[in-house]
Amino acid sequence: MRTSILSICILSISCSLASAQTGVNELQVQKSVNNEAMALAQRMKSIDGNDSISIAFSVDTFRIERTMELRLEQESNTHAMNAQMENATEAYDKLLNRYYQQLLKILQGEDKKTLITAQRAWIAFRDAELSMIGTAGKEQYSGGGTMQSNINAASYLDLVKQRTVQIFNHLDRASTATQN
Repeated sequence: MRTSILSICILSISCSLASAQTGVNELQVQKSVNNEAMALAQRMKSIDGNDSISIAFSVDTFRIERTMELRLEQESNTHAMNAQMENATEAYDKLLNRYYQQLLKILQGEDKKTLITAQRAWIAFRDAELSMIGTAGKEQYSGGGTMQSNINAASYLDLVKQRTVQIFNHLDRASTATQN
């Protein structure tokens, strides 16, 4: 549970904007992120070595957030920020699906159906919310400007990130009994 709290702290502390790959030394970014992620995993293992799922989640989310942060340091124009937020959203979506599949394997019978129903409902909500995000960003409501695209991208990223954390928390709780 401590590592779950650490995961949430990492998510909330990390940068919410990023830069695009254009002009970014991608090899340097990935090398730095990999080194820092390995160090984080080692520190977390020394604190709570038995909670491998929480360690994996913390490292996975750290990689996404730190990659955005480092890319932003190299380039931070409007287009670049949007591109990196889209990259991070895609990475969180992949993470969400990975942890969803793991949770699906743990749950049985009706409980599995409950998860499927909940996820389908969230997807419908996500799609409707994405539409509302776009609507609120229209010039007639927001006043327009290039910043609206950043706000839209950040809002969508937050939506997917929140669901990823929710699915992980369900998985963490459900896997506790299987670990004991």
